[in-house]
Amino acid sequence: MKMQDDKYCPKIAEDIEITVLFQKKGGSTYSMGSKLCDRYIQLSSDNKKAVELAIQYMDGKTTIKEISENMINLHQIKLDVQKLCEWIGKAGLLENPPEDVVLEKQEMDYLSITIKKWKLDKLCNLFSFLGKKHALKLLVGSIILNVIGIVLALMNWREFVTLKNYELNDSLFFGIGWMLVVFIVSIGLHELGHAIVGYHFGLKPKELVFALYIGTPMFYVKIPGIYTLEPKKRIYVWSVGVYVNLVIASICLILMQLMTGDARNLLLIGVTTNLSLLMANLSPLLPLDGYFILSTLLQRPNLRKGSFSQFKNWVLGKENKFQGLYIVYFLVSVSFYGAVIYCEAKKVFNIISYGISHHYKVVDYMYEFRIVGVIISIILLKKIVDVIASRLNDKKNSKVYGVN
Repeated sequence: MKMQDDKYCPKIAEDIEITVLFQKKGGSTYSMGSKLCDRYIQLSSDNKKAVELAIQYMDGKTTIKEISENMINLHQIKLDVQKLCEWIGKAGLLENPPEDVVLEKQEMDYLSITIKKWKLDKLCNLFSFLGKKHALKLLVGSIILNVIGIVLALMNWREFVTLKNYELNDSLFFGIGWMLVVFIVSIGLHELGHAIVGYHFGLKPKELVFALYIGTPMFYVKIPGIYTLEPKKRIYVWSVGVYVNLVIASICLILMQLMTGDARNLLLIGVTTNLSLLMANLSPLLPLDGYFILSTLLQRPNLRKGSFSQFKNWVLGKENKFQGLYIVYFLVSVSFYGAVIYCEAKKVFNIISYGISHHYKVVDYMYEFRIVGVIISIILLKKIVDVIASRLNDKKNSKVYGVN
């Protein structure tokens, strides 16, 4: 159904909730969203009351025209209900969104490809055991481990600045292979940490996702309702991942003192991999833990999206707030991405130049770009699997409903 004032009856998500996002002297910021949909929009103190009243009439039986009349007659508030429906429809908070409203995609939706999802329902007992019953013990024990680990890291810092760290049995190949194993396990425990602390604060982790973000493999856990928590608790949830990496690095550092040879190198790779993960996740320039922590501390939700959006409005001559923090974040982000693109382009150029001078064949170039090839193959395979699954599902539905 298209959005017509006298026909369309919007129905708001059944578990819609408005909570305080940030408390400010000049007016608090609120979050309106649904844990079932795991979608949220930001409200200001100026529009909160009107939106809160309007959504009470979005029961799937009252038209936009009738809602507008109720707002004027019963509450003396003139509100563009059609525009409100477009806004919350794009956010995915309507159970019956109109056909002409396109769901707004998040950054992870259009810059990543989901490879696999794992439901976390069966792990609720584990989350309860670790996040409720033994939370204090885990915290005290991990603090002791981290203190010892930091002291040992400072005493042995020279070992972390050489590629020798990644050699096993004098082989860089085996070292990198072990590093990948450590990377996957550490990321899994990192995300498990988010889930445990989220459960501790009353949230229910939904699923663990493996995806390719701009071609880079990554895991992340979906915890619906995180924006219903107060800022301090949200920071705890986002911080625990890097804290887990620090704990793993500390355990490896302690065990290193008891080992020699390749056994010691195995643990050393564990240390350097987890410290690298810690620093990468704290970066505020990627949609990782550090960014969400920074935006919460600065009380600027959607800082990334806002900075680029305001820059776009500024370029187009539209009304904008492209100043101060938005300018700083935008310039730093563009510089960072520019540097990454430049380095990657230079690497590709060097490989091609070297290949031309050494008369490379197609097979040689395929070997040089093997990582890119693997990523592209995974993406194509995922697309093929999705298409086949969709076709099989259509055939199944056709048989069920008797459609030829």
